[in-house]
Amino acid sequence: MNIANYDIQPIMLYLPDTEKWRQRAIDGEKHFNEAGIENVIKIPGIYGEGFGIVGTHLYEYDNPGGGHQIGVANTSLFLSMQIVYNVMNNLPNTHFMFLEDDSRFNDGWKKTVEQALKDIPKDFDFLFVGSCCTEGRGGIRVAENLYYYPTRRGVYAPYPLCGNCYIVAKKALPKILETQRDAYVNVDINLAVNTFPHLKVYAILPRVVEQYNNPLPI
Repeated sequence: MNIANYDIQPIMLYLPDTEKWRQRAIDGEKHFNEAGIENVIKIPGIYGEGFGIVGTHLYEYDNPGGGHQIGVANTSLFLSMQIVYNVMNNLPNTHFMFLEDDSRFNDGWKKTVEQALKDIPKDFDFLFVGSCCTEGRGGIRVAENLYYYPTRRGVYAPYPLCGNCYIVAKKALPKILETQRDAYVNVDINLAVNTFPHLKVYAILPRVVEQYNNPLPI
């Protein structure tokens, strides 16, 4: 897929293990094709319940000593994303569009994304196409629908959250793989805490992708 002269390979994460998840993948790919996103590489993720996976490391930021663990689903998602990152890192494309199977593109999305990719600096690492929790994150407007998120020392995770759709540069993948080595917190927060301070992070706002099975806050 070529948008604004960027070579972007779409990659969808899905679960093949139950009828519910298989149907989600079918519905998702159908929607993506209708939205103009074709030749999607489909990565079968890890089904946590079937694998018997659970994370044991504690999430301590919000409630130190509370003993919170992220559970089966988020642990398996973390491991599934390790697979996705490694697949991306071994493909020849320069950029990748990550898709969750329940992502749904708004009408006119491509025009907005194309303009953002024309406006964004060529050395960008990560672009949120779908996002949430953007208020108060310190984004700097650099174009009509494009915001930059600089590292703010001493501020906890000052970046947008959510991972239903984003564009990532291949050059950023080694740092992502290096810094995503501890499954103790949800994937999007883990990126915000451990990886984004090393990357050039941007977001398209308002977002142009929603999440069908999990309505997102602003």
